[in-house]
Amino acid sequence: MKIRTSLTLRYTGITAAIFFIFIVTIYGVNEHSRSATFFRDLKSEAVTKAHLFLNNQVDAATMQSIYLNNTKFINEVEVAVYDTANHILYHDALQNDIVKETPQMLKRIRRDKEFAFYIGDYQAVGIVYTFNNKEYLVTAAAYDGYGYTQRRVMVLTLGLMLVGGLTILLVVGYLLARSALTPIDALLARLEKSYRAQAMFVSNVSHELRTPMAALSGELDLALQKERTAPQYQAAIGNALQDARRVVKLIDDLLNLAKADYDPDQIKQEEVRLDELLLDARQLVLRAHADYRVELVFEQEADDDRALTVVANSYLLTTAFVNLIENNCKYSQNHTSFIQISFWEQWAIVRLSDDGVGMSDTDKQNLFKLFYRGENSNVAAGYGIGMALTQKIITLYHGEIAVFSEQGEGTSFLVKLPHVKS
Repeated sequence: MKIRTSLTLRYTGITAAIFFIFIVTIYGVNEHSRSATFFRDLKSEAVTKAHLFLNNQVDAATMQSIYLNNTKFINEVEVAVYDTANHILYHDALQNDIVKETPQMLKRIRRDKEFAFYIGDYQAVGIVYTFNNKEYLVTAAAYDGYGYTQRRVMVLTLGLMLVGGLTILLVVGYLLARSALTPIDALLARLEKSYRAQAMFVSNVSHELRTPMAALSGELDLALQKERTAPQYQAAIGNALQDARRVVKLIDDLLNLAKADYDPDQIKQEEVRLDELLLDARQLVLRAHADYRVELVFEQEADDDRALTVVANSYLLTTAFVNLIENNCKYSQNHTSFIQISFWEQWAIVRLSDDGVGMSDTDKQNLFKLFYRGENSNVAAGYGIGMALTQKIITLYHGEIAVFSEQGEGTSFLVKLPHVKS
């Protein structure tokens, strides 16, 4: 991330956090005030109606009629009166019964004398009201329509203020950071790009030269083990020369990769048949590791060769598959990699599997991180570079790679590359 963007985001983030805290505080204070005010109003209404009823100033039928008529126009308070034996004496609208008083609720009212609670969006209170030295249990409930409307308006206003304020802060912060850091940002970006390219080059060369150099050394060692005929020496020299050419080609490709910083437009690409490429990768691995086994299976017959043909740099893609095959072999007891080739829709698909030690969830999450060495590092030597490079190469050609593994049950790599038929 560029410094300009980082500073802008930090400035905006800190300011946004402070702004958000103020907005939440305003909302919280307002909501608490609204709720407390409405609970006081409910209590007042409960006392008023209970007094009117118990004092026989207004008969129950009239009070119920007033309540039902008012509910057509306003959010009227529903009141109920009980004696201390939990017998209902009065109810505004028993057919509606917002509170639905239970014996447990009435018991709590007697115990606490007064408590407030919510029933969905409705607010309610329960109180003990004393009239003529006798206690009564009174409940009151209503919907604070006006308060909720004001709250919605406030939330909308605060939300618009937050979005608008953050937008202004983001734009202003970005413009200020750009004007101040443009020269420095450009310089650091170039330095960072060069450093990454150089670091990737050094790391990859040290790792990826192992396979062809091992094959070269093995070929020469085999030739020196005993006296051979001239044709045999010529064959050994020819194989060694082929390995040496592979080393030179790998160096050239890695140099191109480092210079281009993984830009596919600056790397030589061509149409490559995956089946032929995998056979080359298999041969390269077996020549370097005589005890390895690689089994290649074609799951589908392709009527059109283009279903198994991809556009890529052949050697880089070979390097990626060599890494995957070697990973299968070196972490399995029988040193075997099972390769299945198929195609589906726009993808050419390669699955590479083994029956080895498998991976933990932590290893699977970090497998493609540069220099990561997993819990099975004691099983086989490595530097934590191959899998990171493999993912880079597959991604370079718009492909996908996934790993499926359970400890003790082996590992499978699934590689998908867009074929030219699509």
